[in-house]
Amino acid sequence: METRSDTRAAVVAGFLGWTLDAFDFFLVVMCLTEIAAEFGRPDKDVAFTLTLTLAFRPVGAFIFGLLADRYGRRLPLMLDLIFYSVVEVLSGLAPSYTTFLILRALFGIGMGGEWGVGASLVMEKVPPHKRGMYSGLLQQGYAAGYLLAALCYFFVFPRWGWRPLFFIGGLPALVALYVRLRVSESEVWKKTRHQDWSGLGRAITSHWKLFLYIVVLMAGMNFASHGTQDIYPTFLRRHWGFSTGKVVALTAMSMVGALSGGVLFGLFSDRFGRRRSIITALGLAVVVIPLWAFAPTLGLLIAGAFVIQFLVQGAWGVIPAHITELSPDSVRGFLPGFAYQCGVLIASVMPRVQTGLAEFAPGAPVKTLQDVIDFNAHNADREMPFFGQDLLLKAQAKGDLTTPEYVDALAKCRRLARDEGLMAVLDQHKLDAIVAPTGNPAWPIDLVNGDHFLGGSSTPAAVAGFAHVTVPAGDVFGLPVGLSFIGGPFSEPTLLKLAYAYEQATKLRRPPRFLATADLGVPRAPRP
Repeated sequence: METRSDTRAAVVAGFLGWTLDAFDFFLVVMCLTEIAAEFGRPDKDVAFTLTLTLAFRPVGAFIFGLLADRYGRRLPLMLDLIFYSVVEVLSGLAPSYTTFLILRALFGIGMGGEWGVGASLVMEKVPPHKRGMYSGLLQQGYAAGYLLAALCYFFVFPRWGWRPLFFIGGLPALVALYVRLRVSESEVWKKTRHQDWSGLGRAITSHWKLFLYIVVLMAGMNFASHGTQDIYPTFLRRHWGFSTGKVVALTAMSMVGALSGGVLFGLFSDRFGRRRSIITALGLAVVVIPLWAFAPTLGLLIAGAFVIQFLVQGAWGVIPAHITELSPDSVRGFLPGFAYQCGVLIASVMPRVQTGLAEFAPGAPVKTLQDVIDFNAHNADREMPFFGQDLLLKAQAKGDLTTPEYVDALAKCRRLARDEGLMAVLDQHKLDAIVAPTGNPAWPIDLVNGDHFLGGSSTPAAVAGFAHVTVPAGDVFGLPVGLSFIGGPFSEPTLLKLAYAYEQATKLRRPPRFLATADLGVPRAPRP
């Protein structure tokens, strides 16, 4: 029978172990640009050390997970804590990029071993009806580690640089001592322990389908987590020009959201179920992505950072309870941890992909509207042989997207397109959708009078931000035209059904043809 004090000690040990594990990992995230500068490498090379750390986590989960099911949870947990503490301190002494790269791979082994062993120990000791709450608390050790890394970066880095931060990473060794003195062995393991390695191997392989399910689940979860966290400080510095203090402040605020979301959704899962809680949190997170990634103002950027972490880490808060409950007692030290880290391996490409995309066209001659105008003017003989760029000049003269004139005009356009436009028509006539030609066919180039674009039905939907589906509706003079299905907010399922039914009934989709000129039905003089 587990005592309350022993349960509390196990929760504290598991939380601190995962907190300091994450702290050590996110030190590289916080110092990425500075480490790159010292080693004379581009950001993407140091981001690759993050990828390597994530890629080696399954190795640690495999080694320490097997030890946990064979010899108990406590001893492997203590060995793992000491191992990655030593590697972290050595990372701060790395004399070259190559050495740093190797040490971060070794750190990945230690990081991968901690979660599975620590989570199984905690979940086996807490009361079943409170597992969701403790699961959320345990998993948000990861967010707490990120927050701690941000605070240490703020106070330590400006005075002493990035290397001393890694010396602080030796603290997990003290958690190992705490486990040795205060945490007893799991009673569940004692009852289900394997007497030999062959029995353990047979037990593991008999659950291969469950293993694959958890791997796929954890790959998706890690894409969400690492995709919203690892390169975010670099994004704030490179794209927003944030100082160290601002990066730390926004990161800290987002991690407060993560801590809150993890615990609250963990509690939610105790009442409404694990899967339902995860799906709800991730579904809401998808809706928040535009606010998080493309916020036009600082206030919205802050709100987006807080909310996205509240929801992503809210889903993560349910994970320890969910996948340890799925795993049989006899393989709980190995199966959930190793499957989790295999999912991490799949998602480990995320930092490299993100930094690579950020550098996709660093030397492009045009990045702003003014750059486009200047480029066109400099290459007027090629870019503007017939027409000018009046619309671009007018748009540039209006100022940026934060001017009162633009904000007022945007609000007016949205009001006219939404409440007084599409919604008014849909509500008044009780319509599921509005169907209209998308626009007129492509028009011939008129070197005298200019363009003849007459507008289209798709514009109000675009301005309102409402759902809009276009399907082929035939052709005019050999030029394709479309039919638009427009609905209100969250009407995508209905529109897709209507558009699909129309397309299947009419069969008007045709392979594209690239015409040198349009057949407008006008008789042409025969060529000589």
